[in-house]
Amino acid sequence: MARVHMKGNVDIDKFRKRLKEAIKRNTPVDDLCELSEELVIYEQKYSIKSPVFYDRFMRGEMGDDRDFIRWSGKYEMFLKLKAMIEERIQIVGKKHAYRTLQHLRSALISKLHAPKKGKLMAKVLNIGL
Repeated sequence: MARVHMKGNVDIDKFRKRLKEAIKRNTPVDDLCELSEELVIYEQKYSIKSPVFYDRFMRGEMGDDRDFIRWSGKYEMFLKLKAMIEERIQIVGKKHAYRTLQHLRSALISKLHAPKKGKLMAKVLNIGL
């Protein structure tokens, strides 16, 4: 989820160029980390884990509060992105899986700027750190 911040009068062509550059620098791991951090905020705010919330939300037990609609959307994006990353790891095959997991581990820790958060993300992805 690339973001571009610009102040003042914005030239649309300059904005498009900066947005394209930001998108190129962004990776699925970046997006997964960002979504995970956003989910944790909701979980702490409402004292319920995302999978439990989502199940109850889909059964109509949570209401239609704007926060809940956003939370459910972010959780759906998280699940799809997680599945895509796991599929890519499977495609790589067992021969290269260890190297891929090590790369993913390093990326998670560096993107989250803290080993504790990196381990949390690894737990989410069910990979050992």
